[in-house]
Formats: sequence, structure tokens, C-alpha cells
Amino acid sequence: MELASVKQEARQIGREILAQHEAGVAWNQIGVFYTAPFVAEEIALVLETLKVPFDWLRDAASKTLNPTRPSVKLMTPHSSKGLQYKVAIIGGLGFWPYKSEVDEARLLYVAMTRATHELVITSSKSSIFSERMRRLCA
Repeated sequence: MELASVKQEARQIGREILAQHEAGVAWNQIGVFYTAPFVAEEIALVLETLKVPFDWLRDAASKTLNPTRPSVKLMTPHSSKGLQYKVAIIGGLGFWPYKSEVDEARLLYVAMTRATHELVITSSKSSIFSERMRRLCA
């Protein structure tokens, strides 16, 4: 999905999470991925506003969270290795790569392959990665 701003991306991600949950997807079967910290902050604000239970895996202490706890998981792809979600959502693709193109291409692959049933990707800015994805989905 292409949107006009990071705030709109966050709102769309919130709507998508609510729709998935209403369709029967458990909270803990939804993973949300980001690379730019400010994207995660916007998503977290929306999830708080919508009263969606979520765990933000943003530091070493939060990485000990129980994956079965009924909450959406908000994380970087680094934190997701070995985890799978029925629905994976990647926010802020237009800000990828945030640091290194080569490393983050691998991380994007990791995030994309966390989805077992559905993958949702949002972008509000043009980048190498968002342009490649646009061509693939055209």
C-alpha cells in the first residue's frame, strides 16, 4: 500500500491489524516490522490509541517476551529470526534501506518470510526497495 505519510501508514497498519483480528487472527499471530525507529514510534502511538495489545521488542529486556502472549509484536527484522506470524506487516518500506542497502535487503527478506498466510507492506516515500516492490506488484 502506498500512502501519503508515515502517520497514514501507521493508521492503515492499525486498521489492518483490527480487520485481521476481527477476521479471527489472534493478536500474537500478527507481527509488525520496521527499520526506522520513528516509523515504529508512529505505529506504537496508533496501536495505543486503538487499544491494540502489543509488545514492542525494542531493547534487550523486551526480547525475553513470551511469543504466545496475546499481543501484536512490533519489532525489527533482527528480532524476528526464527519467528513466524500468520500475518506479517512491514511498515515504512520507503525508509528502507535505513542504514545499509545490502544488509537491509537480507533483513527485508527475513521480514517478508515471517508471514505464513498474508504479507502487508506499506510505504509513503520512494526508495530503492519501494520502487522494486512497486515493479514486482504491477
